[in-house]
Amino acid sequence: MTDVTNFVEGNMERFLDYQKECNKLLALTEKRDIRDQIKVLVDKMDDKELVPLKTSLMKSLLDEKIDELKNTSWYEGNAADLVKQLILNDKSDVTAKMAFIAMLKNEKYKFDKSAFTQKGAGDLDDLVDTRIKSGEFDYPTFRDKVLKFNEQAASGVGKGELFLLIFGKNSQKPSSRGGGAKGDVIIDGHHIEVKDSGGMFHAGKEEGLAKASEVFAFNEKMIQWAKKNGYSTNTSDGVPADAKYFRFSPVGRKNTRGGDWFHEYLTGKTEGKKLPKQQAETFLAKYLAKVYIQLDMNEAKRMAAKLFPALGDVKLIEKVSKEVFTPFVFNSYRDVEQFDSLIVLKGSKYANIIDGYDMPPSVRTGTPTISKGKSTYAVPAGAIGIALK
Repeated sequence: MTDVTNFVEGNMERFLDYQKECNKLLALTEKRDIRDQIKVLVDKMDDKELVPLKTSLMKSLLDEKIDELKNTSWYEGNAADLVKQLILNDKSDVTAKMAFIAMLKNEKYKFDKSAFTQKGAGDLDDLVDTRIKSGEFDYPTFRDKVLKFNEQAASGVGKGELFLLIFGKNSQKPSSRGGGAKGDVIIDGHHIEVKDSGGMFHAGKEEGLAKASEVFAFNEKMIQWAKKNGYSTNTSDGVPADAKYFRFSPVGRKNTRGGDWFHEYLTGKTEGKKLPKQQAETFLAKYLAKVYIQLDMNEAKRMAAKLFPALGDVKLIEKVSKEVFTPFVFNSYRDVEQFDSLIVLKGSKYANIIDGYDMPPSVRTGTPTISKGKSTYAVPAGAIGIALK
């Protein structure tokens, strides 16, 4: 008995410590406050053991903060997936990421519509709040990826649009149908049409000009009429007329050479019988009214009078197009689609256009593509290319 008593007395301190630990663990199951339970566990862990716990907690909090972006207009579908991955993959710490998210949610860090209410050009990057760009978060990578995002869908987000939606104040994606279908992006109530450099604008898809298929059919009838009435249906160098590629001047592509018959026929450069100049110019006016269905005949005649002397001359056609067709087509497009301004993007560089008669110097426009083939889709003929120089 003495041996047992000595053993108990000699190990009493260890026994009491063990009992305390058991009581602490028991307390974890009895306490209702999860925070208290976690505190008890944390107090028992070494700093090294706490590192993965901290990482897990911060990751959970980060996911929660990212999910709060769902309240914004642009955070949906593939755009949401892209932004989430860019934030998660960023090499900055969680604190910097959460600061970046907080600024994406706060309208006071966004740029307003003032840059787009008048003609101008610049870099979208310069519109973004310095605090967004100067933090530890890798803004340049985020910017480049977002600018390139392009969702191929009827009502999807085109290239550059996601950037405007993310960083523009009170931004919205307009409805793709009905009265709300005005432009591609709304910033602070200002409706903006967005074009990537190298794109095209037209005179209004349904109300301002004919479908490509309709113009193609008209072109074919024109060739048939010319042949029936004794006119040559070959170009001056013997290439058969091609209704898919009618144009005002040569473009140098051999596979579309048959399109040059149109301007050569009107100016009498084809072999054989010639079309009288007055008749040719009158026909040109009717043709323009066919392509641009909002164009009344008086305006069509005015445009034809300036266009006719330039037919077949690349430089003169470019000059006439810039002075006559670009303003008409752009303003028709703006009026039919009902946007407030159009911006052309090349990377982060942009030009903002309000009026076709007052283009920013950095904008270059082409000549009207009067025939775009025999497509059955509502592809507009008479569209004009637009790019940043």
